Amino acid sequence: MSSGNETAVSAIPPADRPLDASIVAHILTDQFAELSASKVVPFGGGWNNDMFLVDDEWLFRFPRREQDVEFFEREVALLPLVGKVIGVRIPVIEKLGAPGPHFPYPFGAYRLITGVASDEAPFLDESFAVELGGALSRLHAMDVSQFPPNPDGEWDTPEDRQRWLLSDVELVRSRTPDDIHDLVEPYLQGSVAVPVDPGLHCVIHNDIGDDHLIVDPSTGRLTGIIDWADMLIGDAARDFVPLVSHGDSLFDRVIRHYDPPVESGFVERVNWMARVLHLCWLRQADPGEDLRKHQVWLRRTFGLHD
Repeated sequence: MSSGNETAVSAIPPADRPLDASIVAHILTDQFAELSASKVVPFGGGWNNDMFLVDDEWLFRFPRREQDVEFFEREVALLPLVGKVIGVRIPVIEKLGAPGPHFPYPFGAYRLITGVASDEAPFLDESFAVELGGALSRLHAMDVSQFPPNPDGEWDTPEDRQRWLLSDVELVRSRTPDDIHDLVEPYLQGSVAVPVDPGLHCVIHNDIGDDHLIVDPSTGRLTGIIDWADMLIGDAARDFVPLVSHGDSLFDRVIRHYDPPVESGFVERVNWMARVLHLCWLRQADPGEDLRKHQVWLRRTFGLHD
């Protein structure tokens, strides 16, 4: 595989305020007297939030920048609606904090959803496919009129994604695993036909992936779906894209338990999106382990497995 030792294209921007476990402990002491906050541990985070596990029970989310507050407030409002229908656990905010002297933005906490990321589970029980297929069926059937626009804007069309990919094909080529260069090249030349977006848009998670599907490692069952910041109105096919790169025929297993009628061209669109999006993510990946992970996922979208 290519080493990919170049600078990452799009690293997570730095936060616009200081925050560590001691600051979080001060904040919680001020605002949540019912919590002992005797144990505050950093719990990672992502583009929009820093997270801290408190007393082994509560995950507190703190927006990283002022522009991330809108994402947070949108989730606070919408996740209870999703939680009522989806049939699996999701991170509904139960404790809401206010801006104060130690932190300038609203923040909140939900109860920890225990388990491991789906790619870390020893196995995925068949019930996982049943539960995920059912959850996506119910999510995609929700009334779109209840959902305000995503702060980042609405659905990126396949043409949008292709244009972004083709804007730096040399970096993508340099990061592509050697054994799939010939398979990838037509996508980098723009010679693979772009699927038609049918316009049958629905509520989608928009970022379902191995690290957002939480599994009980002892049973292989789905215990929750997390990280809903990118939720928007878009093509249902997008929520199936990461299943293609998981392996174990997970896409085929889940789609069997998906209730809405799948129109002609759906599977082809999922496969095209899986390859193009994974190439886009390969371009964005940080050098090192993150890049290697994306290379593995990309190989799987082309049918190669380790």
